[in-house]
Amino acid sequence: MELCKLCEVNNANKKNTHYLTDAIIRTCLNIEGSNNREKGLYFAINSSNPFIEFNFQRLDELTLENTIGRKPTEEEIEKAKSIPFSVDYIFCSECESKFTVIETEFIEKVLPKFRNNDLSGVNYLNIEEKLICRNFFYIQIYRSAICEDKFILPNDLVENLKSIIINKLEDYSIPLSITYLKTTGGQAVYTENFVGFTNDKNPYLIFMNGFIIQFYDSF
Repeated sequence: MELCKLCEVNNANKKNTHYLTDAIIRTCLNIEGSNNREKGLYFAINSSNPFIEFNFQRLDELTLENTIGRKPTEEEIEKAKSIPFSVDYIFCSECESKFTVIETEFIEKVLPKFRNNDLSGVNYLNIEEKLICRNFFYIQIYRSAICEDKFILPNDLVENLKSIIINKLEDYSIPLSITYLKTTGGQAVYTENFVGFTNDKNPYLIFMNGFIIQFYDSF
């Protein structure tokens, strides 16, 4: 077993690490904006392929057939076992616990200020929990760089993020901008949002449901 990418000490024994926080992206990926785990139906459009590919998780047979108009093939069922934006055996349980602490703080103390508030006419929010926000978005960036082949960052930036996370540093040095797009119209509308990455550089971009992360590797 390989060593954990973060601590480089323990074995990478953790399965199902969501490198983009599941609690944030779930309603975008799940059918009808469901907030339940493993109730997703995901479509991918590839410019080199004239067909639309899809993936799904634990949908009942009737719902699935009604949605795609046919029964899934054996190949599609096998592919569905892979959870989007999730990896196995990249990090250890100890480092996963570090991620969980950071995510939980953000979800409990910051996220309600966005999702549970009426932000009509609000263009800017002054969030007191600046370090909690930074740490949360730092781990999204770091884990994506480690886990997503198409999301490539300079090595010095990745190492800087790694040091900040593992040493619990209070760091504000990385130029970072977060935009929140308020989703209105009910849970199903969340499925119209995006989750993923672009090939832009300076700023680099990550889409996380209503959140857009923009950051730079230099000023």
